[in-house]
Amino acid sequence: NREVLARLYPAGMAFNGPVIGLRLGAGDVSGLGDFQTWAFEGGYTATPSKHAYFSVTGGLRHLNGFPTNAAGEFQPIVRMSLGLGF
Repeated sequence: NREVLARLYPAGMAFNGPVIGLRLGAGDVSGLGDFQTWAFEGGYTATPSKHAYFSVTGGLRHLNGFPTNAAGEFQPIVRMSLGLGF
């Protein structure tokens, strides 16, 4: 996937508290080609220490032009990220 992400932190502090996001991009589906994608997500982020970052998000992704099947037009997405920096 190749995506651009925009996030809003309603609590007013980046990387601390709830998050609402929008993703735009393209995704490759094995055997079917590339599709334009967009997704909405929501979740929670935290920086428990000076060098650690933790994020859990979930949402729905839509692939424009993807053949609709029994699963429907939207795919659920769940992401968990852990970052360390020094």
